[in-house]
Amino acid sequence: MQNKPIYRRRNWSEYHAALIQKGSLSIWMEEEAIKNWFSSFHTCSAGRPEIYSNKAILMMLILREVYNLTLRNL
Repeated sequence: MQNKPIYRRRNWSEYHAALIQKGSLSIWMEEEAIKNWFSSFHTCSAGRPEIYSNKAILMMLILREVYNLTLRNL
């Protein structure tokens, strides 16, 4: 049995950036979809996060199913 070669990391910032990029997923979206990402319904409540549109939620659910991810991974 051969021993595996040992690789020593010397540039940790580059290695860390490569690990982050490894799980990256780029998506092309239409301009209209980006403009309508958030719902036009506003509650005017201080501190409340914006509400996403139904199309944005549907897109994230489809991505979850296609890539077998949890919603936290998206």
